[in-house]
Amino acid sequence: MRHSQIALPFNAMIRHWSESGRASFTGLIEGIESGLETGDINNACYCASFYSNYIFLSGEPLDSVETKQSQYIQMLVNYQNEFMMNHSRVGAQVVLNLQGKTANPCLLIGEIFNEDMILPTLRESKNNLVLFVVYLSKSWLSYLFKNYVEAVENARTASIYCEAVMSMMYIPIHNFYYSLALLALYPTLAKNEQKKHLKQVTSLQKKMKHWAVSSPGNYQHKYDLVEAEKARVLGQYEQAALYYDRAVKGASKNEYIHEEALANELAAEFYLANGRNKVAQTYLIDAYYGYIHW
Repeated sequence: MRHSQIALPFNAMIRHWSESGRASFTGLIEGIESGLETGDINNACYCASFYSNYIFLSGEPLDSVETKQSQYIQMLVNYQNEFMMNHSRVGAQVVLNLQGKTANPCLLIGEIFNEDMILPTLRESKNNLVLFVVYLSKSWLSYLFKNYVEAVENARTASIYCEAVMSMMYIPIHNFYYSLALLALYPTLAKNEQKKHLKQVTSLQKKMKHWAVSSPGNYQHKYDLVEAEKARVLGQYEQAALYYDRAVKGASKNEYIHEEALANELAAEFYLANGRNKVAQTYLIDAYYGYIHW
């Protein structure tokens, strides 16, 4: 078996469950090089596509991600690998959205990917991998830009296609933003709906806890941030404060700069809502510089 054939499943589906997300990068690059050297172009393209999306998920600064993504998208274009080209283009469009290079940051409509044009083709060809990544990305963007209803709707739609991404890094990321979006909506809901949301978050957190035990560097801070938000909506203020700090510290230690910024932002909102403006200001400044760094 060629190295490129092993590189893909190991680095895209297995490694992040026990090692840092960044550990996969070298393995995927080796898979690309090995595939090109041995003529295994298909696996080389798969490795290139996952590499270009995983560096983004792991919090690498967006400028660097954009440069690397464009290089590998060009490779996929050269080899006419349409399937993985769309996979990479979704991730690349999200990066442009986050950099303010689109009219609407929550829609995947821009110079690299246009959801209006491509979604019907993806559905027709049953390209469930890319469909999952599209709806995950829309959920994430909607959450970051505080469109919580859309964030939940898109996360639910993504769930329909989850079998296509089993064991990939996309599953825990989906779990994380789905939980955060459900909790962001919680205060606006009727009592019976609040119960449903809380039940769902508890179920999602059970899985995240399991992943955090085997891969704390990737998933412990995500678990902690959801716990902080859960404590916030339930009025458990000391618990919330404790978990926000854990999330900030864990994300920082493991270089998830975008999730460190998010944890700081949510902590700032928590302290502002409780009239502790001076404390909130500190977290807000850290969030601002975190996002700038990203």
